[in-house]
Amino acid sequence: MRIISFILLLSGMLYANLPFHNLDQLPVVFLHGIGAGNHIWYPALKKVSVHPDSVSQIQFQSHLHYYVSTSDTQSKRIWLVGYYTSDFLHETLNSDLTTFANRLTRVIDEIKYITRSDRVIIIAHSMGGLIARKYMTLSRKNWQSVDTLFTLGSPHEGVVTSIPVVGQLRDLFAGSDFLENLDKDWQAMRLIDSVQWVSVAAVKPYRGLTRLQPKMTDLAGPGYVSIYSALPYGEWKTVMNKLDVWIKGDDVLFYKLLVIDDHVGMLIHPKMLELFQSLLF
Repeated sequence: MRIISFILLLSGMLYANLPFHNLDQLPVVFLHGIGAGNHIWYPALKKVSVHPDSVSQIQFQSHLHYYVSTSDTQSKRIWLVGYYTSDFLHETLNSDLTTFANRLTRVIDEIKYITRSDRVIIIAHSMGGLIARKYMTLSRKNWQSVDTLFTLGSPHEGVVTSIPVVGQLRDLFAGSDFLENLDKDWQAMRLIDSVQWVSVAAVKPYRGLTRLQPKMTDLAGPGYVSIYSALPYGEWKTVMNKLDVWIKGDDVLFYKLLVIDDHVGMLIHPKMLELFQSLLF
C-alpha cells in the first residue's frame, strides 16, 4: 500500500507543473491527420502504458455508417476516432474537411451518450486539428462540447504546396475558402464563449542552421507544416527562443509549445508523452 501511495505521489509531482489536467476525468478523443488512421497513436499510447486493444475506437464504414469498438473491459475515457471510410479513392477525390467535421459531430454525440459526459477533450494531429476546429464552429452545442482542444502540428494557416484541386487538398491550401471561413467562424464563436485551445508546433531545422525562422517546417521542407501555421494569429512570435517550454498564449491560444522534432515524431516527443500521461491518468 505504501508503494502504491508513493508511486501516485511521485506521478503527481512529475506532472504538477503542467498547466492543464483532466481533473473531471472527461473522455479524451484522439483524431489522426491526412491519409492516416487510428494506428498513428499506437506508439505514443504504448509509451504511456496504454495498450491500443484496451481503448475504444470508432471507424466509419461509409459516409452514413460507423462502428463502435468498445466493451466493459475497454476504457471509455480514451477514444480513437477514424473519420475516413475504407473507400480511399472516393475519400480523396470527393470528401472534404467539412464532411469529416460533420462525421465528427455524430461521433462525439455518440461518445457523450456512452460516457454520459457533456464535454470531451480533443487531441488532434495535423489535418485533424482543422477538422476539430470546423466541428466546433458548426454549432454552439458542438463548441460547448469541447472542454479543451489540443492541436499538434496542425496547418491552421494552410500548406503552401497543397494542390487546390480536390476535397481535402483544396481545403488545406493556404488562403483557401475553407480556412478563411473557419477563421471568421472561430472568431465569432469566441465572442460568445471562450475555449481552451492549446497548440503545439514542431520544427526540423536544416543541418547547420542555428536560428529558427517562422517558415521552417516539421520535416525540413516546404510541403509540411510551418511554425507560423501551427501557431497561428502571430502566436509563434513568442516561442522562437523558448523550445520545450509551455508558454501562456498571447490572445487566441490558451497555451503553446515548440519542440524540435518531425511531423510524426512529435507524437512521441517527451513533452507530448507528459501531456498524454497527465490527461489520461
